[in-house]
Amino acid sequence: MKHITKRKAKLYFQRGIPIRLRPIAGKSSFSMPLGLDAATATEEERLHARIEAQRMYELYLKTLENSSADAFADSEIEALAADVLRRNRVNPGQYAKHMLGPKLQENDPELANIPFELTGKDYATIEVPEYLNQYLQWHQDGELDDEGKLTRNLTAQEEAVKRAWEAVQEVSTRAPRTLYKCWAEYLVFRGVDVATREGKRSQGRWNKFSKHMPDVILSEDTPQLLEHALDTFQAVEKAKGNKVSSIQRDTNEFIACFNWASKEYRLNWRPVKSKLSASRKTQAETTKQKLTLTRGEQTLLLTNVLNANTPMAAALLVLFQGGGMATEIARLRVGEDLWLDGEFPFVAFLGGWSRTTKNVQRMRYIPIVLGLDLIKEKLPEAVEILARHSEPASKLSDELQAFLKPISLQKHFTSHCLRHTFRLNAQNVLANSMVTMTIAGWSGEKSNKIAMEYGAEGFSHSESLRALHQEQRRIFAHLIKQEQEFKGANSNVLVFSGDKNI
Repeated sequence: MKHITKRKAKLYFQRGIPIRLRPIAGKSSFSMPLGLDAATATEEERLHARIEAQRMYELYLKTLENSSADAFADSEIEALAADVLRRNRVNPGQYAKHMLGPKLQENDPELANIPFELTGKDYATIEVPEYLNQYLQWHQDGELDDEGKLTRNLTAQEEAVKRAWEAVQEVSTRAPRTLYKCWAEYLVFRGVDVATREGKRSQGRWNKFSKHMPDVILSEDTPQLLEHALDTFQAVEKAKGNKVSSIQRDTNEFIACFNWASKEYRLNWRPVKSKLSASRKTQAETTKQKLTLTRGEQTLLLTNVLNANTPMAAALLVLFQGGGMATEIARLRVGEDLWLDGEFPFVAFLGGWSRTTKNVQRMRYIPIVLGLDLIKEKLPEAVEILARHSEPASKLSDELQAFLKPISLQKHFTSHCLRHTFRLNAQNVLANSMVTMTIAGWSGEKSNKIAMEYGAEGFSHSESLRALHQEQRRIFAHLIKQEQEFKGANSNVLVFSGDKNI
């Protein structure tokens, strides 16, 4: 990947500084660690880190071209300050008042013999040496008055150093200065990692909203600006033909962030509200029927996926049997979540390493009664492919369309159709609603929470798994018979080998 280099097994972003700016910078290139191991970092992780590093590179060039901090947004100054802390390997609030004490100094060999107790400012000056260096430079250049105050405005880089120096001494939970910083801290509060698919979706929704709301400094007037931006955002999204319910879901996430910030940082904002009601669905939304696969289409799908014997075929079979989503396949841990060798094989949808699921009900165990051999062989590869794919749902939807030709030439199938089809199959055999809700992870059923208490290994020996399997076989009885016939037809073909042991 362009501008990414490896040093001692670690990845760095490195890019040359334009020749005209090199005398100002005092160096010929910009370098920044990406915090990734060269051997284990995925392409997606590299791309995300490179985008952030490129942003810092462009911001650095801007500091070389502009001397005044007035030319920078407050969020840019904050980003520069964060970079100063990163380079010095020090954290905000590390030497806040409550962190200080005699033991702190005594435990540092270089500071233990100092005859006086160090203050937060002392520690900050040690950890952010740029602050002292720039003060000494001002003195040398005669830019300080008789009271030791700077006679000119700070440059952007000087302001960033000052903020970094201050941040070391302050409690790290101080109120953010800008709206975009507020959103970033809200994601941290929720435990959302923007490198994950769910995190990228949240950030993507925010990016759409931010087109209508600039990064303003927080004030008592901010709620009014936010509501105006929300109105504009909703109008634009409705004009695109997006569902009212989807727009409301996105809006609720933003409102939750704003109201959380008001409470968390004592901003004393009035509650931010949206004019759009979740209940105000259009007639088209209310009457729109969910697309499902008929018995004939299900038969065609099973035949084609078994014949194909591909990773995506295996993934579709798992989604079909669990009413699953493409992202749930992508998050599977191959060594932890695939329990396919026991008497009652199953796949555990537990949200991957990050335990990220839409809700607690979506953490569940999927009994496998169709295509077991195919799933055993190809599902690990499918997980790897979908984990690297930026849009796993689109990938599987395209595969489903291909498997359902020529019918798909008249109908537009998506991978989500399989979830609706699972429900229909369950209804057709009058399956136990508690069981089907448990398998598919529909809200309203508490048995998933109980099942999670077993853990996957414990659940593999439970009577609950046996019950789920029995009901799953009823739901897919029409296709289980078809698969048996498929295997029988293929077993009639004899393979000759010269090896007498075969």
